[in-house]
Amino acid sequence: MKRAALFLFLFLALVPSFVLAQNFNWITPNRTYLKLYVAEDGMYRLKKSDFTSAGVTTSFDPRTAKLYYMGAQIPMHFQGEQDGVFNDNDYINFFAKRNYGGLTYSREQNNSVAYTTDEYYNQYSDTSVYWLDWGGSNGLRIQTFNNNSTIPFPQQFVKELVHFETDAIYSLGENFGGGDYRYLTTEKLRGEGWYWTILSSNQSVTKTISLPLLSQAGNVATFRVFAYPQNKSTIVNEHSLHLIVNGTVIDTLYSNDSDRIDTTVNFPASLLTTSQNTLEVKYIPASGFAGSMYFDLFEIGYPKAFRFSENSYRSILPQGDTASKSFKISGFNNLGSLFYLRRCKQHKNSTIYHKCRHSESYCKR
Repeated sequence: MKRAALFLFLFLALVPSFVLAQNFNWITPNRTYLKLYVAEDGMYRLKKSDFTSAGVTTSFDPRTAKLYYMGAQIPMHFQGEQDGVFNDNDYINFFAKRNYGGLTYSREQNNSVAYTTDEYYNQYSDTSVYWLDWGGSNGLRIQTFNNNSTIPFPQQFVKELVHFETDAIYSLGENFGGGDYRYLTTEKLRGEGWYWTILSSNQSVTKTISLPLLSQAGNVATFRVFAYPQNKSTIVNEHSLHLIVNGTVIDTLYSNDSDRIDTTVNFPASLLTTSQNTLEVKYIPASGFAGSMYFDLFEIGYPKAFRFSENSYRSILPQGDTASKSFKISGFNNLGSLFYLRRCKQHKNSTIYHKCRHSESYCKR
């Protein structure tokens, strides 16, 4: 499968992903399907040559082509299908996402749920599998939808998240002595999982990023961190993490005994710059305690301006607001027309997308 040519320069989504229940009854035995592997979110394009290269005969009616993910059919765009012939210049465009970790339950030794995490990475594979079928009834398609609104978007920015995580070491979870056999449970134990590193006294994890679309209109940014104690003592709050943005300590988070730190704090967005930003998480144990923590991830949320960068823009709009609003995106310097698709909302068994053509930098949702 080939990555789509970037005919989509602007992609705005109201929801971050497809929410589908796994359906195990969709497949027909002894039927030929085209299997597609996706390891990165984005728009993808399939041409006739991709089918023939995979050994698939393209004599079928393209209007009957169907795309499946996790057993549910999802809409796609099939350019040139109207004549019922899969011509050489016809193609399929669809949005696909990699395999995320999703909701994961960590349990106590008695099998009750201790806490739930929304994992960014899947512990088995980052790759999603999509399936193409053809024949029979017509497949779901992305619909053209026109709408006008005079209601302005409430602010000239959206919240953007930048995620930092490396799965380098694995912990079997809490273990505080030779007689502690909780890690032998077949369920995911409290504290078990992949981690970035182990932080000892005064050790840090540091990242440097640029934020060229940082909005000056937004006042609040966020800093989220997840970490888990490797050991404990009789001292109260023996573990602490300092969150540092461009040399300024924005907060100190404490953990007592084996309590995890899974916290998001607000800080002034004015501490960030559009160029270089140094983000640091530093571990400091209580005095006299040789402590350490498993460090998993940190995530920065910042106000992202509605502004093109290199003639492209992509962002996720807030969920829950279904009212149409208008907004302006500046910085577009191409005199030609621009097309974009945007997932808008679920409608029965299909998804409605907006398809807009414009030569100005005004968009409506």
